Amino acid sequence: MALLDRNSNIRLRDIQHLHFEKSSVYVAPRPYHALAFRVSGTALFSHDALPTKTAAPGSITYMPANFCYTADYTERNEIYVIHFDTDANPDIEIFELFSPQVTYNLFKNAHHIWNYAGLSYYHHAMSVFYEILANLSSQTSKFYKSELYKSFYEAVEFMKANYTDCSLTIDRLSKIAYMSNTYFRKLFFERFGETPSKYLTNLRIEHAVNLLSKGNLTISEVALLSGFTDTKYFCRVIKKIYGYPPSKIFIHKA
Repeated sequence: MALLDRNSNIRLRDIQHLHFEKSSVYVAPRPYHALAFRVSGTALFSHDALPTKTAAPGSITYMPANFCYTADYTERNEIYVIHFDTDANPDIEIFELFSPQVTYNLFKNAHHIWNYAGLSYYHHAMSVFYEILANLSSQTSKFYKSELYKSFYEAVEFMKANYTDCSLTIDRLSKIAYMSNTYFRKLFFERFGETPSKYLTNLRIEHAVNLLSKGNLTISEVALLSGFTDTKYFCRVIKKIYGYPPSKIFIHKA
């Protein structure tokens, strides 16, 4: 997909949360591209030169710029859609996702940032948009299309969605993947270049640093909200990575 090409230049226009009642609508060519996550409802997209495409709940629809089509909403539809400019010129495409919940959360977060995040909204929303593209690239790669790896990917996405859960362990993730602990660790390292334990810790630390930057929580609260039950261990990890304890990290970073 040309949209996922690393050389594509992208500029966001807007991010919307839309609802469509049961209807048939002709959509005239628009000067921007659209990437939409379908929360609920099914839509059929048709164009004179192309076969009809069906977008089910939990899928992503890509509509290129300057493209006209007819949308048949067989029931009430809810979507989050991102409008943007890019120099890529791909065709209309529907993406079926193995783990739509994480993708849904990213779209919802992007919409919230675009509308409520203040002065820094654009670059923050742009970073989430690139997360969406990375997630889409992963879920459509040959690696994850294999039946063998679907459960592995689901376990990885479960980790990304639940890393702040203090009870989340690698053993639990391996069970979600229907693999032995040893094989899950081996496969994870081959795919990501680091152990699942380190990956999980990094997710938690990144979240913790974000909470620390707000300055309205105690160290113990930040640790617990980030998935650490042991505050002393949390402090040791922070100091090992940043060279300072949590209480001083932003003093020194400033």
